[in-house]
Amino acid sequence: MLHMTGDLYDQLISSSNVPLKWFCTKCEQDLMDKSYNGTICQNDKLDHLLLAVDKMMNRYETIEKKMESKCDIAEVVQLDSRTKHLEERVRKYDDELEIRISSIEEQLRSNAMATPVVQAVHGAVHGALQQDRAEELEIEQRKCNVIVHGVPESESETSDQRMDDDLSILSAMFHEVGVEDATVESDASW
Repeated sequence: MLHMTGDLYDQLISSSNVPLKWFCTKCEQDLMDKSYNGTICQNDKLDHLLLAVDKMMNRYETIEKKMESKCDIAEVVQLDSRTKHLEERVRKYDDELEIRISSIEEQLRSNAMATPVVQAVHGAVHGALQQDRAEELEIEQRKCNVIVHGVPESESETSDQRMDDDLSILSAMFHEVGVEDATVESDASW
């Protein structure tokens, strides 16, 4: 302890001619070097942090771009709802057609006149109804078909070879657009 008065201390602090030091020269130099290195270390940490933030922003932008190309869930739900509605309509028409056929067949059976004309009309009506049913079945089977414009048809002689040619073209197209994992369900009944 120096036992100095407050006035003397104030005079020493306020005067620019008196170099007041709290540490010896060597200790002050060591202290200054450490605080300078601390500033460099903080700058390195700040640079590292800025680099990490930049990487995260790039990654975020990449993910955002990928998400834009993905299908919207609301659209998928809407398409699923529409498909179910169409399937229900087809079932409804099929049921109505069955009821019509049964009604016409009953009328023809109950008709006392079993003349060749009635039988011919019965056959024609039955044939037309069967044709309508076959057409609806064909429409139902073709609802998932895809037509690609500009792709030449295969000229192979067998249907199996033509189907293989079509599948290889589809595979090449899937590869070109980057969906190699997509599968194609083939209905061999056509």
